[in-house]
Amino acid sequence: MVGVFIYLLIEAVTETPWVKAKEVVYAATTAKIGDLFLYTYLLPFELASLVLLAALIGAVVLSRKEIKE
Repeated sequence: MVGVFIYLLIEAVTETPWVKAKEVVYAATTAKIGDLFLYTYLLPFELASLVLLAALIGAVVLSRKEIKE
């Protein structure tokens, strides 16, 4: 019984006309993003980094506990 099932399974797999999917072609988005950050959006990118740095420093200052002696 198990042999018949395995035979039918193998027969179904080998005789089925499988549809092949199209190959996905990825665009060079990483290079485009890098070029945009370094040329077109350099000033906004740098301003955002300064704002994030100030927020990080502010969070550290606010979270520090004062040591009382």
